[in-house]
Amino acid sequence: MAGFKKFDPYAFLERERQLEAGKSGTLGGLGGLGGLPADRKKRVEKSSTYRTGIHGFQKHEGRAPKPPKPPKAESLSTSLGTLERRRPEHIDQDRWRRAVEDGRLFLETWGELSVAFEWTAEELFGLHEPPPNPHPSYRRLARYDCTGLIWLLAGNPVVALTKDTAAIQHKSTGSITIYRKELKTALGPIGDSLEDFV
Repeated sequence: MAGFKKFDPYAFLERERQLEAGKSGTLGGLGGLGGLPADRKKRVEKSSTYRTGIHGFQKHEGRAPKPPKPPKAESLSTSLGTLERRRPEHIDQDRWRRAVEDGRLFLETWGELSVAFEWTAEELFGLHEPPPNPHPSYRRLARYDCTGLIWLLAGNPVVALTKDTAAIQHKSTGSITIYRKELKTALGPIGDSLEDFV
């Protein structure tokens, strides 16, 4: 039993005292003032599995997700340019041309404000992703929950824009339709949604 050493639960305190006493004359001794010894603090800071939180060092899984970057005017213009060059599959020629014109007018009028309100290219120009073998009756624009604002204008202007909504004024009747970029539901039978009763 020559190699056996009795366990001392307070040995770590003595070791920390020795470290602090040895470094007291240098700036390195100040590392222990933050609550952890300087050598341990460096190891924790280098570790990717710890981060500083409200309650000191907390363990977390992986890195914190980065917040989404706000859209830039160039990306919206690029999306419009892509739409101008090629007609999307399962979209009629006339409806495509109309969407290109509506997209141009929208970006001329509301481009800067839509960037400030963080409207994305998907929210403006998005379409439902068609299935691999769509049924002959498949219509991309029938999926309202996946359709961007520009496809719904059909020649009608946007008269107001907020962070979450766009007000579309119908030329024929003067009525206003509110497009919500969040919480859109797919169109179903009447009475399928509580909004049908409003």
